[in-house]
Amino acid sequence: MNAKDLCSMLKVVCLRVFGATGSLNIAPGGGMNIRGVALVELTGVISVIACLTLVLGFSYFDWTGKFKVEKATKELYVDLMNARSMAMAGSCDHFVDFNFPAPPPDHGTYRVAEDTDGDSEGDGDSDGVIDAAGHTFLQPFSKTVEHAIESNFEDKIINFDKRGIVQPKGQALGGTICFFTEHDPDYDCIVISQTRINMGKLKKQPDNGGICKKDNCDTK
Repeated sequence: MNAKDLCSMLKVVCLRVFGATGSLNIAPGGGMNIRGVALVELTGVISVIACLTLVLGFSYFDWTGKFKVEKATKELYVDLMNARSMAMAGSCDHFVDFNFPAPPPDHGTYRVAEDTDGDSEGDGDSDGVIDAAGHTFLQPFSKTVEHAIESNFEDKIINFDKRGIVQPKGQALGGTICFFTEHDPDYDCIVISQTRINMGKLKKQPDNGGICKKDNCDTK
């Protein structure tokens, strides 16, 4: 039963209990007439109100969940676009890494760094973390988001070169970033190609066989 059905039921029961005038139906002399309040009817009103509260609570929880995922996706998208723009404007490579420092459970982190030594090398030891030496981490990073960040970048680092082109190592150019969630947001994935960054919606979640890859993200 949805919220609309429950509201209709509540209206019928309230009319039965209180009458069309909105007051209790009490017969002359102080006695209840045949349209008066019955314990069963009063219990019904309380039960319907409780059900409505529960339904509205779940609706609010789902709405806030969707909002948080969409907010995290859009904020990451903007930061990636800005990193690319800064790389082109400053003629200097910029790098993005994820989940370092280690985020709290069910959260994710990411950082953006500028290549200050000009060697175009973000991760010399290939551990998936931007090297501290030769790089300047930009403010306000590191950022923390309220959902775990998944990606299929093999080296875990995104490299925007001086032309704004994605140059990841050891794999085909580009990759996908995903926010897997039980909610159904309009945006929860980002597809990065050599020259484009697009937001999208995951077609399948992990419990339905979905994985973090380009084919599973319907870009918009």
